[in-house]
Amino acid sequence: MKQPVLFSLLAILSLFCLSDAAVKAEEYQSVNLYIDGAPDGQLNPGTLSSSDIKEIVIGDGEQSAGSTNEVGSWSTSSLTISSNISGEWGGKVWVSSNRAATVSFTFTLVQNDDELNSLQFEGPVSEGETAEISGDGDFSLTNIDDSPLTLVINSSWTPQPGSSPPGDGDGDGFPDDTNILMEYGANSRDTHLSLSISHVKVSQ
Repeated sequence: MKQPVLFSLLAILSLFCLSDAAVKAEEYQSVNLYIDGAPDGQLNPGTLSSSDIKEIVIGDGEQSAGSTNEVGSWSTSSLTISSNISGEWGGKVWVSSNRAATVSFTFTLVQNDDELNSLQFEGPVSEGETAEISGDGDFSLTNIDDSPLTLVINSSWTPQPGSSPPGDGDGDGFPDDTNILMEYGANSRDTHLSLSISHVKVSQ
């Protein structure tokens, strides 16, 4: 009687081990996708080796405060196989400003004209400063297809309480125009989208 019971216990343990191995096979890895080129450019994996900083104006004059505008969109070439995205996702943006401001971003991930998810985050930037602004959130999606992923970035800004418009940097007796820039495309300006991806290879 003892021998069949022993075999049964061993069989159950084996099933648990196989089940555990199957769970571990679904491993997620954080992948950074860097924006590159002008709007409607590429969303590239890997690392940045360029030292050339690219800029896009996201705040132009005091009258632009509070307005939400599309900064641009960037797309992967393709995804090679069906994939899962799960866990946390995040974004990081570098911003320079001649005005003390709070700058907000919305990252929207799109595939086949369908919005998969949106992430909102904001942060302060001081007058004359270049600052890193980042945020993260939960993301869960299964069975995306092999079509390109597109990152759409929208941005807005508001003056920091008690701050003033930019000073008279050019000495003409008038305040300078507010000028807020998103910087990217260089190893020192690694503006990117970060996704936790399973079973995927992003091809360029």
